[in-house]
Amino acid sequence: GNMAAAQIELVGKEVYYQQKQYEDAIESASQAIQNNPSYVKAYIRRSQAYLETDKLDECLAGQNDG
Repeated sequence: GNMAAAQIELVGKEVYYQQKQYEDAIESASQAIQNNPSYVKAYIRRSQAYLETDKLDECLAGQNDG
């Protein structure tokens, strides 16, 4: 279901994050959030990637939407 799809997206995001591919990590986490808006870990991971790219406004705004 949606949770499985969200978890698959987040695994991709984890790989991107570890390789410092933060833009790809943001995109992957955003897709996970779209698949399951209640998936808290995706919001956390996306916020971390936003912080790494100095996108503080997006980080704060991203907590309220997918």
